[in-house]
Amino acid sequence: MTNEVLPGATVGILGDGVTGRYLAQVAHNQGFLVAAFSQEPKAPVLADADYQFTSARDFDNFLGLADIVTYTSSWLPAEMIDRLHDSHLPQGTDLISYTDDHALSRAFCEEHALNILPYAIGVSLDDVAKATELLGFPVVVKPIFKHQHHDDTVILRGIWDLGKVAPLIDGGSIIIESWLDDVREFSLTAIKGRDAELVYYPIQETKRLDHYVRSAFTPQDLPHDLLKEMYAVTERMGKLIAYQGAFHLNFFYSQQGNLYVRDLTAGIPDTDILYEATASLSVVENHFRAITGQALQTVRKEQVGIYLPVLESQKQALLWHWHMQSQWQIAVYNTSIHGRIGHVLARGEDIDQLFNQLQVAHVWSNLD
Repeated sequence: MTNEVLPGATVGILGDGVTGRYLAQVAHNQGFLVAAFSQEPKAPVLADADYQFTSARDFDNFLGLADIVTYTSSWLPAEMIDRLHDSHLPQGTDLISYTDDHALSRAFCEEHALNILPYAIGVSLDDVAKATELLGFPVVVKPIFKHQHHDDTVILRGIWDLGKVAPLIDGGSIIIESWLDDVREFSLTAIKGRDAELVYYPIQETKRLDHYVRSAFTPQDLPHDLLKEMYAVTERMGKLIAYQGAFHLNFFYSQQGNLYVRDLTAGIPDTDILYEATASLSVVENHFRAITGQALQTVRKEQVGIYLPVLESQKQALLWHWHMQSQWQIAVYNTSIHGRIGHVLARGEDIDQLFNQLQVAHVWSNLD
């Protein structure tokens, strides 16, 4: 390991979400300085940074100050990715490029024989209509290139829905992909270290609470063959990618028992906060160990848990429980982050008991 990533060096953190702030706190605890870049002026990471950069014209100054750079977001603008090529970036740019380009991501999965949902690429409404004849309904349609943290997506359930695609037709390419309604979604987080060492976190199940907000929890009693397959795919991809740090294999699991790779992503999503309650070491801490060249720590599952984001509209209902819930760890942010003003971690020994407790709290209305 070189001197530039020893304590006293400056770590540059790119990220708008709360995990960027957690990473800054880990860096400070280990004796590093922190430079933070976000074009969100109230991004949490800025509050814990020694140096703050919030303008695109200051991005080169941010890169110049940082001895090492890391990103917590699974998406960055393409022009920013291009400018990261010459920085000291242990994560590299390959994996973040896949997140930005759906066609590139699907091609990577096909090249390595991963089971993915059928898809087609087009540029016009006519292309979408032809794709639905091939794929059948329902399908999801979204731009090939992401232009923000979340995709603009449209779900088509019949020929009568084709008009919904019109706002996405702008001359650029779009992807049309089969859509599964009754599906479970799993995510496997892994850390890849300096010497290609891989450490795995317990599998989490995620659920979409609304368009852009996800919960995460510890699934119970998954079939052994399913667990084995998810870990095998993650191990294979971990060995292939040129990368250091936290990454994720995200899966669809259909009612028919078919497992599909949804995508492969980099960074530290908010759902990984779950491991603050359920694992022996947080993802943020092991990620920091990886990017600074330290040996990774093996992770143990300690208990089951549920991560639930809190929206502004839920804040008052949440505060009624401030003094009552011994199994809840409540975090309230200083500012709203993409509509979220905090989160709750519920931890214990029985996941069904935790869900029942959260359901009767009447803070969240869509936990089923």
